[in-house]
Amino acid sequence: MTSPYLVPGPCLIGFSGGRTSGYLLHQLLTAHNGRLPRDHHVIFADTGREHPGTHVFVRECAERWGVEIIVVRAPSPPDRPDMIPFEALIKRKRYLPNPGAAFCSNSLKVEPSVAFMRSWGYGDDFTDVVGLRADERHRVGDLLALHTPYSHAFPLVQAGVSRADVLAFWRSQPFDLNIPRGLGNCDLCWKKGVALRVDIITRFPETPLWWSRMERESGHTFRKPKESPPYERLARFARDQGRMFKPEEPEDVGETVGCGCTDRRVIRPRTCTCDRRTRRARRGEGHALSCAHVFGREGGERLFDMPAPMGAQTSDNHHA
Repeated sequence: MTSPYLVPGPCLIGFSGGRTSGYLLHQLLTAHNGRLPRDHHVIFADTGREHPGTHVFVRECAERWGVEIIVVRAPSPPDRPDMIPFEALIKRKRYLPNPGAAFCSNSLKVEPSVAFMRSWGYGDDFTDVVGLRADERHRVGDLLALHTPYSHAFPLVQAGVSRADVLAFWRSQPFDLNIPRGLGNCDLCWKKGVALRVDIITRFPETPLWWSRMERESGHTFRKPKESPPYERLARFARDQGRMFKPEEPEDVGETVGCGCTDRRVIRPRTCTCDRRTRRARRGEGHALSCAHVFGREGGERLFDMPAPMGAQTSDNHHA
């Protein structure tokens, strides 16, 4: 019987920086005797709002296991290269992600990852290896219903891997994801429950500063006030009586909320803006990569450019 971890390439292996995706990467490496095929690309999409411990974990997986992990980022304004990708996206969109338009995961994670694969000349002829567990099987149908132009593989579902299996694996390892409870994915993601966010703010009072600034500068909120208080109000509540709140979410395996960060959307190729319209790009000279660092076996960094979307705002509109 063929191992579910022997997925034919080319492959996009999304690494969220959590324990489940770390477990998946380890199993893929084991199935390939410790070295992935050259057309298997492990990609971590950096939104700029992850806990620093997530980046430490990503680097440690790369260095300990001798595997390249490409870090991709959505574009920042040319005059503000220090602006984090999430903020740059909000400035470009001119509104906040919300339950009716949850574009953040797609724009910050899926698009840069798919752009990387296309930059290597694969087009849409690749397999997206998704880190959903068997106890998340209900999400598989939702993903397949999107009819993306590339295919998908779900090795953990095929192998029957559960949350308990992932936790048991990491208890046996010499290192682990070391971030405080609840801070997986974006630290104070608007999709996390109110109780959990209040608990996080109570323990780390600085976490809502960026989120409340985005709401203040945009004049809108991530969620309707009747569904969830604005971040500034959450911060006041946490300061006054947050210790009375007990988070509803249980301890988990690093991806603390079903936020759709492993969901995939149909990504249509953007109009080329890099003056390569008249010739075919050579393999590895793709049109659309965000700043990408390579951790692991080869060391150093490789940089790729992901052009800003057509019709992006002028630089004057990008100042925080």
